[in-house]
Amino acid sequence: MEVLIITGMSGAGKTAVLNLCEDNNYYPIDNLPPKLLKEVIKLLQNSTRCTDKLAAVIDLRGGDFFDDLSTELASLKDAGIDVKVLFVDADHETLIRRYKELRRPHPLGKGQTIEQAIKKERSLLESLKESSDYYINTTNYRLASLKNAVEKVLQRNRAFFINLISFGFKHGPLSEADFIFDVRFIDNPYYNPELRQLTGLDLDVKHAVLKEESVQEFIDHLQSMIKNLIPHFKQQGKSTLVIGFGCTGGKHRSVAIAEAMNKKFLENCLNVEIYHRDSNLW
Repeated sequence: MEVLIITGMSGAGKTAVLNLCEDNNYYPIDNLPPKLLKEVIKLLQNSTRCTDKLAAVIDLRGGDFFDDLSTELASLKDAGIDVKVLFVDADHETLIRRYKELRRPHPLGKGQTIEQAIKKERSLLESLKESSDYYINTTNYRLASLKNAVEKVLQRNRAFFINLISFGFKHGPLSEADFIFDVRFIDNPYYNPELRQLTGLDLDVKHAVLKEESVQEFIDHLQSMIKNLIPHFKQQGKSTLVIGFGCTGGKHRSVAIAEAMNKKFLENCLNVEIYHRDSNLW
């Protein structure tokens, strides 16, 4: 039995993810109390008509029921059930905008503003986010992009994936990363007037960032280290490794280095995805 628990921030797109799971032959349930997980799994296992894959959205809408999630997940894993957690997220400003557009109440919104409710929810979910198996940030996603991201998660099974994320320190930390590498040791293209308006996706910026021998050595050593660590992460049951690259603004150096690492990993036939967190600010 394959079980995917979909959780995360309200307004981030969990329902859309659940619908995509249904399209991929998962039995979908929205807002399931965690204590009912075992009963639902038994029901599916004893049915010849149903799929052997369950996707369930469990989030803070469940109120006090939600507090049982960690205990139930541990119990399922002890019972040998293949259960994974997908955390669906979006940037703070994006969540606020979506709630304003939809004019729906936030689950924690009683007696406080939407912004306050979102901050409280993020605080309550932080530990679950850190322990999740998969992470999708829908900030810049249209439906086609979300579909591709979800299908990659569903197709992973036992495959090991590397997620590369560029970001800018001045726009906030990257809390979901397993490793964070500060690439501010590289000369900043921002101070070159000809490069300031470009990004790390542009060839001129890539050349400026990668031209130094020390940077090439950094990339080679890092690629070798990560490749050697992957078998050990697999032994610990981990299926995804999130690597963050941070510079000041998340526009030049971190982007160019993440792109270079992406190329290196692809050359070594590793499963890799790349995401530039602060691209909406470019």
